[in-house]
This record gives sequence, C-alpha cells and structure tokens, in this order.
Amino acid sequence: VLFAGGTLWTDLRATYMSPAAAAGDAKRSMNDYKRIHRRSQTRGSRAIRPEHTLAMHRATKAFLEEAASGRRDGQPFVIVTHHPPSMRTVDNPGASCSQCYGSDLEGWATGLGADLWIHGHTHHHLEYGVGALKFVTNARGHWSEKREFIEGFVLELPSPVPGLAAIPA
Repeated sequence: VLFAGGTLWTDLRATYMSPAAAAGDAKRSMNDYKRIHRRSQTRGSRAIRPEHTLAMHRATKAFLEEAASGRRDGQPFVIVTHHPPSMRTVDNPGASCSQCYGSDLEGWATGLGADLWIHGHTHHHLEYGVGALKFVTNARGHWSEKREFIEGFVLELPSPVPGLAAIPA
C-alpha cells in the first residue's frame, strides 16, 4: 500500500468572498493564525499568515501529485491529510470562515487515483464517496463537543494486487 499525506491547509477559496476578504476573515477568526508560529529571520518566531498556509497548501498538492505519479500499477493508494479536499464535511459551507475548514478540490482529488482518503479537521465521523474515491473522517474534535466520533473505528483495505496478501494479525 502506498501512503502519502500532508496537512493540506485549505486554499481559502470555498466561499463567495474575494481571496483578500477570505484571507482577512481567516486571519481574524481562526486561532491557527494566532497560535501557530513559524521561524523568522528578524525575530525568533512570528504567527503564520494566510499567505503562508496557501504556500503550504500548494506544496502539499504538489507532493501528493508526485506521490500519485510514482504509484505502481494496481498498488492500493491511501492519502491522509488534516484538512479535507471537500466542502461536504463543512457544517455551513457559505458561512464566514467556512473556507478555513475545507477546500473544493473533489475533481482534483479523484484525479489522483487514490482508493481511500482519510482526513480530519471535521470534529465528527463521516464517510462519503466521490466517484470511486472513498473519504473517511473520524475526528474527535474539542473535548467539549459531543459529536459523531466512533471510538475504536477501524478501516480495512482489500488486497487487490495479485500475490499481495494481508499479514495475519
């Protein structure tokens, strides 16, 4: 099985807002832009900004594309990211800050040829499909939330490659 993954920060484009308004909304509303720091050449660290997460988003996409291109024929392919490449998991897709919880990348995601995409950032359990690609999230969320998290949830992958057998438990 080929596993590839990354954070896949959102592209901040999944709303009606202009890119500048979406970035400003994200910076004001998301704790990530206050609590996550990066190294700085002018001082020890600085809070990340939307332009940093957009650059990381593009880098993760490029990495996943490269991983997909190196896949052997018939090799099962699983992608694992923190942020979802779909807005199906967002509670209110048109609301302020919804662009911080997912990206509208379903067409791109299915084009990678993965068999399974596991992601978080949703604070609940959800399984959905787009074409032949299955998406699964089972994120617990914040301690105060009582959402659809399934403790002990296990995924099993089939072994479609001839001669490739599962290792007995």
